[in-house]
Amino acid sequence: METKTLARRLRREIAVVLLLKLFLLTALWWGFIRDARVTVAPEGMQTHLAGVPRAASAPSHPSPAQELQP
Repeated sequence: METKTLARRLRREIAVVLLLKLFLLTALWWGFIRDARVTVAPEGMQTHLAGVPRAASAPSHPSPAQELQP
């Protein structure tokens, strides 16, 4: 009998803590993040999604492996 009572109490305490956590996270989001916006240029997004590599520049000095090659 006591085991059922303890299990019920534990279940209720966990539910209360989870609801409190959900409420606090929602309040923080509502207060600080809700109005935040990020603007993205369509050209930048297209370049990012298409995976176009940037132009590689030549190294300013040869690597040690390149110096040893004849």
